Amino acid sequence: MERTFENWLVVSDIDGTLNNKLRRLPKRNYNAIKEFTERGGNFTLASGRLQSSLERNYNRITPNQPAIVLNGAGIYDYNKREMLWRNTIGEKGREFVKYISEEFDEIFKSVDIGVYFDDYVYIVNLSLIHI
Repeated sequence: MERTFENWLVVSDIDGTLNNKLRRLPKRNYNAIKEFTERGGNFTLASGRLQSSLERNYNRITPNQPAIVLNGAGIYDYNKREMLWRNTIGEKGREFVKYISEEFDEIFKSVDIGVYFDDYVYIVNLSLIHI
């Protein structure tokens, strides 16, 4: 009797984990994912990328579950083409970002802040605005 994986979920990072250092998917990884999903396994990707940046990689393999995007702040379903879930940092998170940017800007000489939306990233230059 062949082992099946219906109750298994495997989630993989893409850059430097599933893909190699050249950002290419090794054939053995592709084959393992394909076999796993053909035997009932659930597979998807997790990334800090935006959904548009992850889409090409997502479509090259055989995932069968929505992907985790935006460093875990969203779950995107490529089949339905919609964000299923998202979570923002809220007021406490904004206060923490402000504290970090003020406290460590001198130490590191620059603290960049990225504001992520579903499919856009804005890099904030703290010398131009106040949070």
